[in-house]
Amino acid sequence: MTCLSRRALLASAAGGLTALAGCSYQARGDTAPGETATTAAGGGDRTDAFVSALKSRGIVVDSTLRMGSTLSLMYIYRPDHDRQDRVRLATTYAEYAGVSKPLLAVTVLEPDAEARHGGFDIKHSWAQGYAAGDLSRDEYLSRINDTYSQR
Repeated sequence: MTCLSRRALLASAAGGLTALAGCSYQARGDTAPGETATTAAGGGDRTDAFVSALKSRGIVVDSTLRMGSTLSLMYIYRPDHDRQDRVRLATTYAEYAGVSKPLLAVTVLEPDAEARHGGFDIKHSWAQGYAAGDLSRDEYLSRINDTYSQR
């Protein structure tokens, strides 16, 4: 019986889905800033810049995956920075309107990156509304917190 790590399993599954659905996956590794996520077929979005900005703000991005209308992002949970990391991620996402997927699905991984700690969603329309000043910071963060689930 062969055991696969979570990362190997995700990479294998994402590779197969990429061939079938035109999505892309990139796992965290020793890459230069801006190389964490690849540009999807027909690209032009700003996912790479978004991920680089998250890293520069202290968020440890594990991986990204584009599938259909969703950009999924996994990052490593830092117990002392839980709320701050969510706020940084949300406000940074609002700065990168060129990330062209309608939904950002975020999975928060335990520090060992092997188990899920929680997750939340950010709708692109919320981020655009916040960036345009149509939503207050409190309202924007409240909508995101309403989607938060632990484990």
